[in-house]
Amino acid sequence: MMRFTVDIYDYTTDNTVTYIIGGYNYSDTPQWYNMSAQCISKWGTDKSNLDVRFGHDGSKCAIYIGSANTVWSYPQVVIRDVLVGYGQASN
Repeated sequence: MMRFTVDIYDYTTDNTVTYIIGGYNYSDTPQWYNMSAQCISKWGTDKSNLDVRFGHDGSKCAIYIGSANTVWSYPQVVIRDVLVGYGQASN
């Protein structure tokens, strides 16, 4: 289980956007479970409320922010506030 924050600064548009992302994936299956994504940014910018897609790149689970048509210009990315864990209840 994981939850983390992604801050992205786009140089050309001078926009900053933050996404809070969460989900769970198993190491033996290329699938995400219980995913969530929340955008925190100034409304109306070209980077606010982009699609956040949970997928698989052929070898590992991946998270994609935006679509194939989304253009980032010299993006600066920070991943922070990472929370990872796994817990199993026992009888």
